[in-house]
Amino acid sequence: MVAEAVQTDVVLIKELMRDYVKTIKDGDMEGWLSLWVPEGKQMAAGAPARMGREAIREGNRPLLELFTTVLRIHPDELRILGDHAYTHGNYDYAMTPKEGGEAITGSGKFLTILQKQEDGEWKFAIDCFNDNAPPEAL
Repeated sequence: MVAEAVQTDVVLIKELMRDYVKTIKDGDMEGWLSLWVPEGKQMAAGAPARMGREAIREGNRPLLELFTTVLRIHPDELRILGDHAYTHGNYDYAMTPKEGGEAITGSGKFLTILQKQEDGEWKFAIDCFNDNAPPEAL
């Protein structure tokens, strides 16, 4: 019974991560923000921590408004610890300016903490990531 519940949570978390990638590609700010707990924290390299959905919105507005971004996430580990989980791994991306121009590419690593909600849904609580090197134009 416990193993089945954990497997269900693994499936739900993988769906959450697919939704994260899809909403970024679609430029769907509201859909993307809905994947976060209201008090979520985003810790990107070279920027102060963004605390709460509104700060996360403002910090990511240029990304979603100015670029079409294809992000690929490659988790190395996913561990569920009760109503929290963590995952870490690598990512790569290509950001193409919506007004035209060469794509900007990069890759990096991440550590993400997820939180299970009362309804059983998982959401992003803390997302920490940084590129391996400065982004490059194609």
